[in-house]
Amino acid sequence: MLQEGMKLKDYLRINNISQYKFAKMCNLDRSAVSLLLRGKRFPRPDTLNKIELATDGQVKANDFMKEAQERMVGKQ
Repeated sequence: MLQEGMKLKDYLRINNISQYKFAKMCNLDRSAVSLLLRGKRFPRPDTLNKIELATDGQVKANDFMKEAQERMVGKQ
């Protein structure tokens, strides 16, 4: 069974990390982080890896998939 992580927005809030600082940690543009947080963009595999590494595994690729599935169910 996969261990459930947390949503990126929760990770940033709990750890008091700004979008700008997190973008720098992952070598991403701040606007890309904003789109990810709002669910307007699904991260590419290399971005998922960067996020998982930057969060010490607390935010996993599976967490983005779960969030995307929840949005799809909500639109039905």
